[in-house]
Amino acid sequence: MITPCCGWLCATGRRPTTTSRRRWPPCAGRRSDPVDVVAAIFIDGEQVLACRRRAGLEAGGRWEFPGGKTERWEEPETALEREIDEELGVEVEVGELLDRSTTMVAGTPITLACYFVRTLGEAPAQSTDHDQIGWFARDRLGWLDWADPDLPAVRRLVAAT
Repeated sequence: MITPCCGWLCATGRRPTTTSRRRWPPCAGRRSDPVDVVAAIFIDGEQVLACRRRAGLEAGGRWEFPGGKTERWEEPETALEREIDEELGVEVEVGELLDRSTTMVAGTPITLACYFVRTLGEAPAQSTDHDQIGWFARDRLGWLDWADPDLPAVRRLVAAT
């Protein structure tokens, strides 16, 4: 949802003064509300599941952990279970939070919460939003072209090897 800009308050976090108006340019005039997103970290031994966004979608051709946006009324874990069922067609049990970070994407703050998950059946084999999914060794994750919001979680996974 786009909301009116808060003017000088955007840049400074304070009410404007004559001095601050000279130091800070006005902002673009509009800003986006934050978007809350959840993602699943599937691990099988030392292999981690990654999915490549289908061309034509936002961040098309880049890799990410599967998941999606939370609805206003949803708890993150419930949203993740729903998103993984819709996207990958598998049921999961949501475990520990690996990382929560906020990244600006095209002027919109994206808060991504990445949770470890365990499948309650078969491992994912296909995706509705991705043209490729694969299992990669943790030490090879850095070789993929990741979507910006996923990078902090990737760094934590690689550092844990």
